Amino acid sequence: MSLAMSRREETEAKKPNVTEERGDTDLLSLLNTEYTQTILELIRAEPRTAREIIEGCGASKPTVYRRLNDLEDAGLVESGTALAVDGHHRRTFVSTLRSISVDVSDDGVAVTVTKSNSTRLSSQNGQVSAGD
Repeated sequence: MSLAMSRREETEAKKPNVTEERGDTDLLSLLNTEYTQTILELIRAEPRTAREIIEGCGASKPTVYRRLNDLEDAGLVESGTALAVDGHHRRTFVSTLRSISVDVSDDGVAVTVTKSNSTRLSSQNGQVSAGD
């Protein structure tokens, strides 16, 4: 098992792509939920631990984990495990979201989500700082 194996990779066969099943209004509601956009911005460039995300957005620990779980269920976030310099394992999170477009027409609202093709969790060096 790779140090930075994605949780999504581990459960891919068990769980369908929820983004395709989730309704457009549900996805827009998730993106409009407090702290969701901030969390996505924090994990867009590189994987971060939950503690780094909590410190970066100022939300409570339960709120951050709830948002991360919802985003992961929607296929917009991947999580993986990295080995910290202190020898412990830390769960890290990274956004798979590349872009979102919303089309409003007479037929209703349509949301198009573009995700990155490859995971950035497996390309990290497998080490995170202690303290998480």
